[in-house]
Amino acid sequence: LRSLDPGHPNSTYIGYTVNPHNRIRQHNGEKKGGAHRTRKYRPWTFVAVVHGFQSPNTGMAFEWHWQHPYRSTYVKNSIGQE
Repeated sequence: LRSLDPGHPNSTYIGYTVNPHNRIRQHNGEKKGGAHRTRKYRPWTFVAVVHGFQSPNTGMAFEWHWQHPYRSTYVKNSIGQE
């Protein structure tokens, strides 16, 4: 997600969900729920939706690697950093 708040145009959020439409409504305060970190940068819009994972665990692992590229050995190996 990317914040549409003019004061925070570079704020992003990465998260896993099985229902993107419902989840963005939560992040934008239209429905109850949503991550605490997204409240002050509302509203949000999708930049990308990655789908097709074989299991929820695979999707959550992808989320972790995307959120932690410098700690992820998978990402480091993919881009050639040691």
